Amino acid sequence: MRFMGLDIGTSTICGVVIDASEGRVISSVTERNPGSIRGSEPWEALQAPEKIYSTVQGVMRRLLRDHSPVSGIGLTGQMHGILYLDGKGRPQSPLYTWQDGRGRQPLRGAGTYASFLSEKSAYPLSSGMGAVTHFYNIRKKLVPDGARSFCTIHDYAAMRLSGLSEPMTDSGDAASIGIFDLEKLRFDGDAISSAGMDASFFPKIVRGCVEIGKMKDGTGVYSAIGDNQASFLAASGSLRKSILLNIGTGSQVSVHLRKFIRVEGLDTRPFMDGGYLLVGAPLCGGKAYAILKKFFESTAQLFSCGPGIDYYSAMSELPFPDEISGLPIVDTRFDGSRREPSCRGAIGNLTVDNFTAENIVSAFLRGIATELFEFYSLFPESTRKRCSRLAGSGNGLRANPLQRRMAEYVFGMKLHLPDCQEEAACGAALSAAVGKGFLKNYDEAATVFGNK
Repeated sequence: MRFMGLDIGTSTICGVVIDASEGRVISSVTERNPGSIRGSEPWEALQAPEKIYSTVQGVMRRLLRDHSPVSGIGLTGQMHGILYLDGKGRPQSPLYTWQDGRGRQPLRGAGTYASFLSEKSAYPLSSGMGAVTHFYNIRKKLVPDGARSFCTIHDYAAMRLSGLSEPMTDSGDAASIGIFDLEKLRFDGDAISSAGMDASFFPKIVRGCVEIGKMKDGTGVYSAIGDNQASFLAASGSLRKSILLNIGTGSQVSVHLRKFIRVEGLDTRPFMDGGYLLVGAPLCGGKAYAILKKFFESTAQLFSCGPGIDYYSAMSELPFPDEISGLPIVDTRFDGSRREPSCRGAIGNLTVDNFTAENIVSAFLRGIATELFEFYSLFPESTRKRCSRLAGSGNGLRANPLQRRMAEYVFGMKLHLPDCQEEAACGAALSAAVGKGFLKNYDEAATVFGNK
């Protein structure tokens, strides 16, 4: 049976059609996310929702043209960010993405907007989370006059495809917005109100994957899920045994839990089966590699080397270093961390012999993997013993053999990749298959694509 998954990422928008019975991707389409908007402040990260939705429609139509009918459509996308809607579900603002920095701005006499709201609400919050974005916008009088609610970009797309006028959000996405009770799986209305915000702006929550509406041709549209949960579903190969590394624009290390626990320094995120993912999520993550690529580009321009060099290919095709211990040491926290927002990246252990471009590339990749391993070290010992498989997802791993080797070195485990390349989109399609009842549960769904 065929299902479609749509993934609205930070950089790209992807759609897949999968055969859920055979565990294969029938077709895949990826387009550049055209929504980027230049903000008035350097720390703003904004995108245009209508441009994004138009691209989503185009991807969907291309797939349906050649592979119709499908039995259901699932959606996923970049978490944490929000856009404002009016009472009829029409966008009233840009999408403030997860990379937006308004929560890091100083609030007079109270630290940053994120730290103040964390203390006021008694919930751990970071810049980029929707509740923090909304709080800043209220204080700065930036909430549009016509706004009545807000939601994630994939909730918006699901609403539009279903012909609805009110957004609904999965509990995992709701948690990514913030001020969310992880045990009761609801927004904390009292904490929201005490911080001077109207709780009615926060979207309604659906639990599990359910059909929220139908397209005009009768195809069911299923509730959108977060990209972290979607990637875990498609790439892990096993809910209970796998550790998932995801490296793309961002990065995460995740494990599945049956019951709620709280671990300082880690996120606990609701999963569609009623369980949770325990997640370590660096603020910079895979973007560190893009920072290094940009440095090499500017260096080449400085010395008039000319355009046309494929820097990513050249970097990823470097051989694995013979001696890891002698490499420079790179701290990839260029955007700080959730626990230490003011910390910054650094390059150390430089010698007259190891300060080469090749070693710097390897050191950056080790730094990305090491930051994830440091989060993994915070997982309960019983969880680390239970999880015996290291699974991978994201183009930062799939397209970069050197990053894969470095992840294996740092974690001391063989890395397994799933039999699908667009993990988040495939996870959205699998979630729709569970919602439809074709797959009996999420444990079964996690085994569909297996691991190499």
